[in-house]
Amino acid sequence: MSTYNILDFGAAGNGQTNDAPAIQQAIDTCTSGGGGTV
Repeated sequence: MSTYNILDFGAAGNGQTNDAPAIQQAIDTCTSGGGGTV
């Protein structure tokens, strides 16, 4: 299984930036790739 790091999808993780789009993109990529860990 693959691992998908949300930082690789543009998440800032700074507590101020809305990281939801980056998290969703990581989830979508994980799903389309056959599964894994986000």
